Amino acid sequence: MEFQSLTPASEAIESLKSMVLQMKEGTKLASERALVKELGVSRTTLRNALEYLVKEGKIEEDSDGTFSTIRKHKINLLDMSSMSDELKSEFHQLKIEMISNRVLEPSENVAGYLGLSDNEKIVELTRKRLLDDIPVTFEIAHLDYQKFPALLGIDFNNRSLYKTLKELYKVVPAYGHETVSSTNASGNVAEVLNVSEGTPLYLISSFAYDNHDEIIEFTHQYLVGQRVQYQIKVNNIFDYRDDLE
Repeated sequence: MEFQSLTPASEAIESLKSMVLQMKEGTKLASERALVKELGVSRTTLRNALEYLVKEGKIEEDSDGTFSTIRKHKINLLDMSSMSDELKSEFHQLKIEMISNRVLEPSENVAGYLGLSDNEKIVELTRKRLLDDIPVTFEIAHLDYQKFPALLGIDFNNRSLYKTLKELYKVVPAYGHETVSSTNASGNVAEVLNVSEGTPLYLISSFAYDNHDEIIEFTHQYLVGQRVQYQIKVNNIFDYRDDLE
């Protein structure tokens, strides 16, 4: 069998990949001049390799034109905090951009989740969250319009939905459950998150309830897989034993 040698471009990509895999999250790469010397390639070949790894989600370009390994934003699956609070706990340059806030007829599934009768409507609130101006999540929240009509006229740019519900209706999430699955970006979701079609995403379907066991919201959230990492953090694992038995 005859083996063909790698092209300079392929060699540069593989060498950079190997280098990145040994680095911690958020570590800045050496300067282009240093990388050109270390890898023994031209600046053009290096730039092409860097751009390739950016598209693969291995590295990201910083505001000063240098590159760093991707730093994933960690989210605790067992925390009842809002997504914004989860992200702000570790990173500070968070923006929430409202895309739409409207009243509409629910799908059959959403009506069932919210316990709606015929002809009852929902508030659909769509937003995206950005960290350092990079889109991280796209959220579609569904709430009972009959319960929360005042939500319709509110500007939710950089405003918390949960804090608003507490202020207007004295409603506070007490518990909930989430289903985590994987999907690929397409259509409007890819456009909102500014990723290529087919990019791997987390799809989080979540239900939040108040302390009277009344459902507050049903939400779909799309999260860019290369930018976030889900984890479980508990103080005492035995607190959850009853749920497992």
